[in-house]
Amino acid sequence: MSKCLASRSTAAIAVALALATAACSRSDVHVRLAQQRDGDSTAHVINRRPLDGSTFHIVTVDGNETLLLTDTTIIAQLTDAGLQHASHIADSSVHRNGTISRMFAGMVGGLLGPLLDHAIEYDLHDLDSASYSDGRLVLKSRDGHEPFGNVKIFGHQLMTAFNPDDARSFAARADQARRRLK
Repeated sequence: MSKCLASRSTAAIAVALALATAACSRSDVHVRLAQQRDGDSTAHVINRRPLDGSTFHIVTVDGNETLLLTDTTIIAQLTDAGLQHASHIADSSVHRNGTISRMFAGMVGGLLGPLLDHAIEYDLHDLDSASYSDGRLVLKSRDGHEPFGNVKIFGHQLMTAFNPDDARSFAARADQARRRLK
């Protein structure tokens, strides 16, 4: 392959990837987790866990996200319905764009599934308290930060998306689990 043809191919791929990224970025598939502090080793990205592997779990009102409580961790993840919702949003984004953009957006969208098929795991050893206050589930770490406090999925804050009674039950059980660890 000539240098000129290789340069054109590389440029075409770069432009197509930029268009695909722009197409996908307009969708509603956004999961934001701000790092609370440097070197935080109490939260980790893991593979999603089955709900029946937890001691207790709650699901958001829209059914797309869940918090799982185990003996030693709290896990935030998308539900199966949430993964389907994300896939649907990515697919609809692909169909709204031009041919080349659709082709690369489809490739990028195909990568979203495995990326979103993960969870955030928080170690209960670092949890200081769990409560429900002002319409939100509040988890406080020993240093005063709120793990999952900045998690935003599908345009809403995760910790405000639960039924109040479910959130209160989760807080009580998380506090009990935390006390058992000490």
